Amino acid sequence: MKRVSRILVAALFFSWAHSAFAQVDPLNRALLLYERKDFEGALQEADRVIQKLPTYSRAYTLRGQIKKERRDFDGATADFNKALELNPKDGLASYQRGVMRFERGDNDGAISDFDKTIEFAGKVPMVYYNRGMAKQAKEKHAEAIPDFTKSIEIDPKFTDGYYARGLAYQTLGKNAEALADYDKCLELKPQFFEGLYNRATLRLAADNLDGAISDYTQALSINPRDHDCYYYRAQARERKGELESAADDYGKVIELNPRSAEAYAGRGILRLYQKKDAEANADFDQCLKLNPAMKESLNSRIVYAKYQRDKKKR
Repeated sequence: MKRVSRILVAALFFSWAHSAFAQVDPLNRALLLYERKDFEGALQEADRVIQKLPTYSRAYTLRGQIKKERRDFDGATADFNKALELNPKDGLASYQRGVMRFERGDNDGAISDFDKTIEFAGKVPMVYYNRGMAKQAKEKHAEAIPDFTKSIEIDPKFTDGYYARGLAYQTLGKNAEALADYDKCLELKPQFFEGLYNRATLRLAADNLDGAISDYTQALSINPRDHDCYYYRAQARERKGELESAADDYGKVIELNPRSAEAYAGRGILRLYQKKDAEANADFDQCLKLNPAMKESLNSRIVYAKYQRDKKKR
């Protein structure tokens, strides 16, 4: 299971907005209130500026963003449209409209807006990144990769760009390229949970068990309640022959997610290898109680486990 990326919005808006608005600007107070998340006050200030300066495109851009935060999407769209009507080269307005379209599932509209932003606003890594995210949402992973690459070229320390490109490569089955990107991502941001989780998944698939266990363990130090990390670390430990540690991990999965039939099955199989048949049977019963459809596959695993266990006696 891969952990996905997220679209980046706020950081770009704040930095870009400050560069877009002059030091002495009628919108400065509205922007300050926006940054403080006083959206009602910010909206009142933006309204006041628009009443005095009805052709000032930046005022509509900021008001549109405020309305978006207030979930007034129709009002936000109208303001972004007005800003672009007044100034077709307003990259901030096209960007914010693109973000809103992406968040509402209009990926084609988002890509169109990000295209406009790139044309008029120059080299901003997060715009390329977000256009790549919109392409990924359309499952056009190969087309998204050049956008993520461009975001990294502009800013070689742009962690999310490496992560998103790694995710695209992983989805396309290009695991070596994905690992290289996750490595770079984690070099820049060692405590990046999603990067650790996805690299661990690839390491587990490549039978790099020590590497997978290390990554899952570090990920759990960040989020100790992630039951998927415990589940897959259990599998890695089981394949290394660390049966008791693996059983403990399955137990942790069950503690965090009591309806995980797979965890009961996994722990039960380990208990068979450990000749703890009564405990194993209890786990198998609970597994099938939670998911009766697993009966056939579980019986096959039980037969195989008993065969392997008994073979060692000979």
